Amino acid sequence: MTWTTDPIKDELVYIEAVEINEDEVRGFGSEGDFVAKSVDLLIEVGSYVSVAASLYRSVDMTWNRDEAVLGGHMIRLYKLIDALLDQTCKNRRETSFAIARLVFECIVNLRYLVTNSSEELFRIYRLYSLQHELRLLKRIETNVKAT
Repeated sequence: MTWTTDPIKDELVYIEAVEINEDEVRGFGSEGDFVAKSVDLLIEVGSYVSVAASLYRSVDMTWNRDEAVLGGHMIRLYKLIDALLDQTCKNRRETSFAIARLVFECIVNLRYLVTNSSEELFRIYRLYSLQHELRLLKRIETNVKAT
């Protein structure tokens, strides 16, 4: 193992790449063989997502609001991948499919936000995402005034 002076590169050293050998895959005799390889790949992906979610651009290691939206999606993605791995390894196929859909939706949202990044998009996204909390806040404020 080679150590560098870059902490990010040092973390990446620990992520073991999953080898994909076409001959091996062609020789798989059961669905379990495919699932096992998929689990290995998903562990690798989760590791990279975890590292990516830990990146900061600023010296004080903080995110602004827009970066927090993206970082929050990365953290959610990691948690969903973890749940997907858990349910897959427990052979809970129906639950795995439901979680896989959430993983896909999270990836699509993240990619859309990165690709179309703008102050307006993030403002609208925050308003939409927090609309339930805003309704709860208004209800609490109304109840407080009523007492």
